[in-house]
Parts: sequence; structure tokens; C-alpha cells
Amino acid sequence: MRGHQAPDGAGTACAGWVKGVDTPGSEDPRSFYLLTSDAGYGRPSFDEGLRPGVVVNASQAETSLAWVRAVEHDPRCLGLIANHDPEIAPGALSLPPSSSSPAAPVD
Repeated sequence: MRGHQAPDGAGTACAGWVKGVDTPGSEDPRSFYLLTSDAGYGRPSFDEGLRPGVVVNASQAETSLAWVRAVEHDPRCLGLIANHDPEIAPGALSLPPSSSSPAAPVD
């Protein structure tokens, strides 16, 4: 699992970047949409830092939201998608091709 151990010593795995692989701003041509799950419930959560109201651990929820807000500024991030965001229209999203993508099979 990617990430690091929580500073509280609880042994809880936290999301993080893998140095040299996922470092924000590195020379990686890949792009992505970040599926935020329940870290935030829509644009106001991300713009204003509003975490969900009902959480198991408020500190961990705030850490998750802060991580999502930081990742949004990565130039490779094409957008954030929250599970419960009423502003996200149903449909398919496409990633642009990159030089690191495997070639499509030829029939």
C-alpha cells in the first residue's frame, strides 16, 4: 500500500505520494481524475475545506481533505470527483493519451 504511517503511532496507513514516482510536479506525462470518495462532498468541500460532518475521526477526515486539496493543484490532476457531488453529471470521462501508455492492440 502506498503511503506512510500516521504520526500518532496508531499504525494507521495514510495516503501519500511515493517519492520519485508520484511526486507532485514530477516529469510524469500521465494524468488522472482523483476520485475523492467521502473526503469531501462537492466543490464547497474542496474550495472551503469543509469536511463531512459525520466522521469516525475528525482529525483523520481533515487530513484526508487537506491531501485531496493539495493533489488538486498537481498539474496532472484533471479534476476531483466526489461520490455525492450533485454537480457531477453522469457520464464517461476520458484520459488523454500519453507517451507512457501501452499501445492499443491491433486487430
